[in-house]
Amino acid sequence: MTMTRTDKAVATALAFCVAIALACAGQARAAGPTGFKVAKFKVEIEGTQNSVWHRTVEAEVDCGTSDHSFGREKLAFRTTKPIYLTATHLPGEFNPQMFGSRQLGIPTTAKVRRSFTPAVVPPARVCEENDGGAPVTPPDCGTRTIRPWKLNLQYATDKKNALLLSSGDTDQDPYVNCPGSSLSSFPWLIVEGSGHKGDYIAAEVSQDELFDPKFQKWIAIGHGTAKESGSTWWSRTEITYSVSFTRLKK
Repeated sequence: MTMTRTDKAVATALAFCVAIALACAGQARAAGPTGFKVAKFKVEIEGTQNSVWHRTVEAEVDCGTSDHSFGREKLAFRTTKPIYLTATHLPGEFNPQMFGSRQLGIPTTAKVRRSFTPAVVPPARVCEENDGGAPVTPPDCGTRTIRPWKLNLQYATDKKNALLLSSGDTDQDPYVNCPGSSLSSFPWLIVEGSGHKGDYIAAEVSQDELFDPKFQKWIAIGHGTAKESGSTWWSRTEITYSVSFTRLKK
């Protein structure tokens, strides 16, 4: 399936922003500007993403085939060990920056279950060019466990207090012959809702909470749905995730 936009650019941009944040934070510590804020946290993440998709290809001629195949996917992921992040905020900066002290990607364990049901209707009549078709390769659908599967956690660059979760490892599709819904299926996480245009699926974490020592532990939740469609397909994907913060001593 071909989608109207891809989340790849968003995920790549998030990873790039994290790298820039590391450099800026180092410079800020060296310069020691007035108003520079820093806080450290133990962070745990878990979530689910469920997708369904359907093909709608109708035969245009008697010798053609129709395709009404459909598929489903259920993904559950979580950090198996807490990870440790540092949040920094420069004076005048739109949103804080969040990054890990050792690595950019947050390792999680992912369990994905994908199914695909082919529903191809043969031609209405036998034509000369019909040769019986190529051999059908059995699908390798089912349940897979992937570890580590890395995610990115980063504030949005243009939406206040919006903490985004995106795919870090996007080349780990464990299926060879079990079609998914393009960039709405594992190993991708949706980061924008239907219509896109900056409609981010985000967990709201305000700067007041992040740097206020009165908030010692809290959970932020992100939830959203993305619907996509083309001339020969449609899909619907829903994601819910939580990010648990425990403040650490500096």
